[in-house]
Amino acid sequence: MGASSYLDKFVRALPSVQGNQVLRLLISKKDSGEIKTLDEFKNKLKTLTTALIAQQLKPTLKLWPAIAGQDISSEQY
Repeated sequence: MGASSYLDKFVRALPSVQGNQVLRLLISKKDSGEIKTLDEFKNKLKTLTTALIAQQLKPTLKLWPAIAGQDISSEQY
């Protein structure tokens, strides 16, 4: 699998992963009693999904190019 194919699959999976995280959070709030009605659940869902969509996602991976003949330790970076 090429890098482009992997990234395409990752980008397609990201919204569903985030959606599942939002649902898990809402269900835990319902279970704890913080959300008591269906309307509260719907309002919280709308608020969280709006905030999620507004976020500018940025990659967390940073590449450090290797320099031939030099050792690089993870502690340096």
